[in-house]
Amino acid sequence: MNLSQISKLTEEEARANLEAIRWAAGVVCPHCGRVDGHKKLQGKKHRPGVWKCNDGCGKQFSVTIGTVMEGSHLPIRTWLMAFSILCSAKKGVSALQLQRQLGLGSYRTAC
Repeated sequence: MNLSQISKLTEEEARANLEAIRWAAGVVCPHCGRVDGHKKLQGKKHRPGVWKCNDGCGKQFSVTIGTVMEGSHLPIRTWLMAFSILCSAKKGVSALQLQRQLGLGSYRTAC
């Protein structure tokens, strides 16, 4: 996907796209490594994109666990746009340039 396609995605579509990239062969629990027996949690009690490992460890997880996006408050769509900018640059991108292009609030967020 290019940057203009990513910018038109909703947060749910961006999460589904990231899940398709990371879990191309199927959902894998990052805690115990099981590849089957997972359930996607839905409803008002759960935030979007949360899975539960039913057959293994019983812990909850999302697609961002174990990545640089873990614990970040940035939307997944913003992360995907940053990845697109970084991958399409020939000689790299500075944090200040990422901050300007993505409209991030601080330099530290862009690092």
